[in-house]
Amino acid sequence: MYELGRRLIFIRKQQNLSQQKLADKLGVSRSYLIKLEKGTGILNDYAMEQLKTKLKINPPEFLEPPTSILLDAGKALLRNELTLITPLIVNLIKDGYDLETEFLGKLIVATYYYRINKFSDAQQIEETFLTIYFSYFLSDNLSLHLKILILYYTIQKLDYLGDYSQGEKVIEDLLPLLEDEHEIGVVSLKLLYFYVKQKKNEMAYEFMMILKPKILILANEQLWVTFNFYIYAIYREFKMHKKALQTLNNLEQLLRCSSQVDKLPMIYQNRGVIYHHLGEFKKALENHEKAFSYIKNSQPNSLLLRSLIINNIKLNRFNEAKKYFKISEKIQSTQKDKMILNYLKGELALYEGDKYLAKELITESILYFQHHYNFSALHYIYSFLAKHYHQTGKFREASYYFSKKEELEYEQSHANCFS
Repeated sequence: MYELGRRLIFIRKQQNLSQQKLADKLGVSRSYLIKLEKGTGILNDYAMEQLKTKLKINPPEFLEPPTSILLDAGKALLRNELTLITPLIVNLIKDGYDLETEFLGKLIVATYYYRINKFSDAQQIEETFLTIYFSYFLSDNLSLHLKILILYYTIQKLDYLGDYSQGEKVIEDLLPLLEDEHEIGVVSLKLLYFYVKQKKNEMAYEFMMILKPKILILANEQLWVTFNFYIYAIYREFKMHKKALQTLNNLEQLLRCSSQVDKLPMIYQNRGVIYHHLGEFKKALENHEKAFSYIKNSQPNSLLLRSLIINNIKLNRFNEAKKYFKISEKIQSTQKDKMILNYLKGELALYEGDKYLAKELITESILYFQHHYNFSALHYIYSFLAKHYHQTGKFREASYYFSKKEELEYEQSHANCFS
């Protein structure tokens, strides 16, 4: 009856009731409530009915041990079944239980927040249990389930921090501990994701081929959709554009017949990226505008807005490009985002024939990206300028930027040899 006592204490504190007030609501004496809270009394049928009518608590849920509820929530989290993480979990982390139960609740909620990209909420909870976390992490006497949850939490945190190499190592520690095939599938997909993020393309491709039949056997819609997004990412990295497009087309059909139609904007945005790489700017723009139409009522992401600007510039739709510049300026939060936008304004000025403004904006952007060693941005700028000046017959300028691009590629390959 110890679990029952802890639940009563929790409910009393949650509803800001004194022992006497709770006893009155349950129709028992205060001394008997104290016995119940200590786990030495039995809750009678009348008190159970009062729980339901006066405190709006469902007795079967009330009698289920909090540890059991937390473990079920932890398993749901591991299985990627996020809708099963109920508001009850958020209540359980407040107070009223022993340290291990409270820690377990906070660990699950922090992991959940990382999983749904609520990073500030996750970090706020994290601050309240980091000391306990490290003491548990270093303990040799962990229960298996708690060890699994700690490793899973660490993976979500490393994903947020972008430390994919360390995340890969943690997954290698986690996989041998799992028995449930669904959980193994979810974690294996995360490993595939880390391979893709680290551009370990050969390894990702081999692992994808091994994983595909295993994911198919699980017959889980959400896992299959996630797996296909990773397949698309691998094809894109390999510049296998036709296969990437086919994967996106298949995903669109799958999503339209599923409960995940909210992911359709991702299909349109990524398909626009592929068409842009293929030089089919009109098709790229059509897809990006489709994606924008789905999410314009919420805050559009900066990458989609930049794609809309670039493709409108390519199609000489300068007024449309300027419209998206105005939207972008409202949401650019980092200096890097602002400098990318700054460069695109320079590109627009170049197309419009304002060469002095173009030179000023582009030079400022190049200096910023050189200072911050942003090779991918510099490569994009040098490639564009070399091509633009060659097409407009300015071969000396084209040769200059082509040589800058080659120097950059040499520096990158040289650095990779010693990294």
